Order: sequence, then structure tokens, then C-alpha cells
Amino acid sequence: MPPPPVSISPPSHSTRIRRRLRLARRSEDGLFLLLLGGLTVLGLWPILARNTGLPSFNGLEIINRHLLLWLTLAGALAAVRGHAHITVDVAGPYLPRRGRLWLYVVTGIITGLACLLFAWQAGRFSLGEWGSAHTTVEKATLILLPAAFLALAPRFCFQAWRDLRHAWRRPPPPAADPPPAPAAGVTP
Repeated sequence: MPPPPVSISPPSHSTRIRRRLRLARRSEDGLFLLLLGGLTVLGLWPILARNTGLPSFNGLEIINRHLLLWLTLAGALAAVRGHAHITVDVAGPYLPRRGRLWLYVVTGIITGLACLLFAWQAGRFSLGEWGSAHTTVEKATLILLPAAFLALAPRFCFQAWRDLRHAWRRPPPPAADPPPAPAAGVTP
């Protein structure tokens, strides 16, 4: 008699979200490594060309400047994702845990709104400068600034939401005292 058919249920909603988030993280990391590798190769190329007689290219310095800007903003995205970005935490150490979480909620919302404002202003600036951009690299950089700030804003708001959920949770009850250990050589 054959075994009964195995029903394979589709992955749950949270599993699909986790897979998409993992794919997004890996894509960001891949972009970060690609930018870092490109910056390294293009930065070393003039030195190699000078010492080995290989041809050099005009405009490598400009491309390196733009790559550095891209790399910086990709690093900012990765730092915010891992909650490892630079913070100026003056009041946090003096507040209790819940107070710190509420402070992080407020600063996260303010930072997210500031990123949206910067994205708006960077978009206006990019539209104004679009006609004077001569190369594709310059046009790509003009697109990068508003896009990067638009990508940063929801991350800060998501962190504020996560901190808000933690701030609303009740603290766990204090642990009960463990039973005393039996004296050495005494068996119960």
C-alpha cells in the first residue's frame, strides 16, 4: 500500500517576509561589497598603470568620488539595519530601561521625518541640477541622494515601532529564588 500523499502547505506569511528581508539584506551586502571592490580597484588602477605601463583613464578621480558617496550611503543603510549607527545618547544612560525605549521611539520618529525632509530637499536639488549633469555617473548620483534618504526613513520608523512595542511590554516578573543546594556529601 503506498504511503498517503504528503500535503505541502505554502509557507506562512511571516516566513515569506523573513525570506524577503533576508534577500534584501543579502542584496544590500552584495551592493556594498561591489561598491567597495570597485572603489578599491579604481583607486589602485592609476598606481598600477603608472608602475606597469598600462593605460590610464581620464576621470577616475571623479568616478571614485561618486563611488565613495555611494559607499557611504550604502554603509549608512547597513548601519541603520543593524542598529549600529552613530548615536549621541546624552540622556539614555540616566534613564530606566522603559524611559530609554521611549526616548528611542521619539528620536526614531524624528530621525525618520528628518530623512523624509532630506529626501524631499535632495529630490528638489536633483531636479534642479539634472540639466547640468553631463555624465551618467553624475546623473546616477543625483538619483542616489533622494533614494538613499527615502530608504533610511522607513528603517528609522521601523526601529521606532519595534522600540514602541518593547516599551509597552510589561517587564518580566522577578525570578523566584532557586532552592538551596544540598550540602556536600548529603544525598536527598
